Amino acid sequence: MAYFDWKEDYSVGISSIDTHHKKMIALLNESIEAFENGLGEAAIRGILTNLEQYSIYHFSQEEILFQEHGYKKAKGHGKEHELYIRKIGSLKALAPSREDDAFIRTAESLMAWLEAHILKDDRDYADFIVKKERK
Repeated sequence: MAYFDWKEDYSVGISSIDTHHKKMIALLNESIEAFENGLGEAAIRGILTNLEQYSIYHFSQEEILFQEHGYKKAKGHGKEHELYIRKIGSLKALAPSREDDAFIRTAESLMAWLEAHILKDDRDYADFIVKKERK
């Protein structure tokens, strides 16, 4: 069951970044499903560690694009990335608690953050890069 479905509206027009976003969404969905299905702490933490590591990789790829194209908002964007990684850490801390409400609320917060980040911040830099490449 998908809790956060990919929509074409999320596409930023850079296929590698869209692929990364799809993977991040899939891992977040997988962590919620594992939690709701009562998988053990180790399994849930493993999925969240994969999400954390993949997110770090994805953000590093975005930051390379920023440098290559001289994106002026890179510093603020990077701070947002740090916030997301901290939120994943908060979710990992809740894995052993079995507090359904807290885990699900935090996961929903991650989903909302990711959706808003893609639609606003990522679309902003992608538009900048695409326009720059057309010149």
